[in-house]
Amino acid sequence: MPETQNTINQGRVDVYHINWDSKSDASYVKKELVNAFRARAKRVIIHVYNSSDYSYMEKLRDFLGEFLSQTIIIVREKTDSDLR
Repeated sequence: MPETQNTINQGRVDVYHINWDSKSDASYVKKELVNAFRARAKRVIIHVYNSSDYSYMEKLRDFLGEFLSQTIIIVREKTDSDLR
């Protein structure tokens, strides 16, 4: 997956990027959301790879509500070649 670039502004992370392969365990996303919360991120973008449909939302639904204080944007990347 691509390297993430999290921009820090006055001790706060403006945008926290999470790259997630939807074929792996969703607990990785939860762990990264906790890290984003600790970094006081204003926004979180979850880049989802290897998903031909929206079934990954089932994996994320259980815990996304815990992070309502943050703006969470979920982007389904179009091709697996985006991982390079």
